[in-house]
Amino acid sequence: MYPVQFSKLSGEILRGQTIKTTDSNRHGRALISLTKAACCIGLILAFACLGLADSVPLATYSLSFQAGPTAPPQVISNPVVPDTVASIIQSGGLGSGAQYTGKALASTFTPLFVNVQGEADAVPSAPLTSVALASTIVYYFQVEQTAPAPVDVVPLLIQSNVEADAGAAGDGVANAAAAFLVPALNISHPVTALCNGIDGCTSSSSMSFNDSASATAGQNIQVQIVASGDAGAFGAIVVGGHATFQAIADPSIQIDPSFAFANDFALAFSPNLTSSVPEPSSIALSATGLLVLMGVLSSSGLRRRFED
Repeated sequence: MYPVQFSKLSGEILRGQTIKTTDSNRHGRALISLTKAACCIGLILAFACLGLADSVPLATYSLSFQAGPTAPPQVISNPVVPDTVASIIQSGGLGSGAQYTGKALASTFTPLFVNVQGEADAVPSAPLTSVALASTIVYYFQVEQTAPAPVDVVPLLIQSNVEADAGAAGDGVANAAAAFLVPALNISHPVTALCNGIDGCTSSSSMSFNDSASATAGQNIQVQIVASGDAGAFGAIVVGGHATFQAIADPSIQIDPSFAFANDFALAFSPNLTSSVPEPSSIALSATGLLVLMGVLSSSGLRRRFED
């Protein structure tokens, strides 16, 4: 015996009434409760799983270009656009016989990279000319659990290439620097090159790094790739000056394929780095949720039959 009854038409509770229920009525009510719970689970699986990567912050880039030692730098800083190359490319002169050229690039094609290149030239008696550039990309990644696993700490393999080159002759000087940084994982790989051209010189530093690290599922991890450099040349009475530089940095990050539960996790990067496509395992989870919802909808006729 139940002290209240739901109206079939309006769903209002008819107070003060008792009705006798049969076993089929009880089973029908139990099924309704189960389908409601299944509906909640389906919604969580279908929509939360598809939205996991949305919690990863957006990637940004910054480019700067300065021509001359006293001129204000030109700076461009924006969220990145997937599969594009943002750039500043300029050339000019700061006086008779003094020329500069340079470019700063930030590429979101795979693999990501930042690059700067610059050159300054001055003939004898020409004024000082200089150029300075920088390019930075800051992005994020997260380890996502896509299937049940007894662990939540995942081993990673992180590879990076950084290179800095500088050359100068006469009254010229050049500097270059590149770096790959993952502060949360204590990874810092800078390289530098410096050249003073009084006696003519070249300087180069190129390194490839392979790091093993671990990340906890759901942790947002920031990555920075940076390239910068400057060149200056002054035209002395007898000799001129020449200076060049370039710097580049590019990384690669993956889950260690030898990890026993590698197939139960995936990497999600800043959503504006590439077109947003769910991982296959996420698609499978979402499909499971949608199937649950379809089952709930198909049982609606059964629910009405029990209510009747």
